[in-house]
Amino acid sequence: ITKGYVTNLFSEEEQLEKRQLIGVRNNLNQLVKLAHIGGFFNYKMEIDRVLNQIDEILERYNYVSKGKRIR
Repeated sequence: ITKGYVTNLFSEEEQLEKRQLIGVRNNLNQLVKLAHIGGFFNYKMEIDRVLNQIDEILERYNYVSKGKRIR
């Protein structure tokens, strides 16, 4: 234990994708709260846009996780 070391399980690219996903998730949560107050159809286009962002991030994350660079 005293001669061991700690390594990060995730690459820099994976960490970046996770942070982006967390940010988008927070946006989606706020939109859902607004949709409950103001009606879903008033926020449908924005919710769809955020869901598409989540899909794109998950696709890139899956690509990075397989050891391939996205940039």
